[in-house]
Amino acid sequence: MRAIDDFTGAYTVKAGLQLLALTFLRPSEVRLGEWTEINFEEKLWRIPAKRMKMRHDHLVPLSSQSLEILHTLHDMSGDGRLIFPGLRSPGKAISDAAFIAALRRMGYPKEEMCAHGFRARAF
Repeated sequence: MRAIDDFTGAYTVKAGLQLLALTFLRPSEVRLGEWTEINFEEKLWRIPAKRMKMRHDHLVPLSSQSLEILHTLHDMSGDGRLIFPGLRSPGKAISDAAFIAALRRMGYPKEEMCAHGFRARAF
């Protein structure tokens, strides 16, 4: 978490890494997230079945840290559909390589950490 805090790249990528660590979601579930899935009042991220591997709605309770990150992201991209819009194409989600590239920039080799590794560490 300290390495992510010190990351100097795009805030959206940094926030995505933080949410991966806090929610244990798959990288695609985070980067393809839409604002309609977030309920700030209920502190819940409801990922619809169509986006889930097991084809069931997935309810993710959101910690205060996660909510703070999402509020900041909403201030940045809340007018759009995507939580993590692409830096060059706001209508598309950030690249699936964005999180991996950030981890490499932070000095983590592929043998040590990958974007899916946050989820793997939860189990």
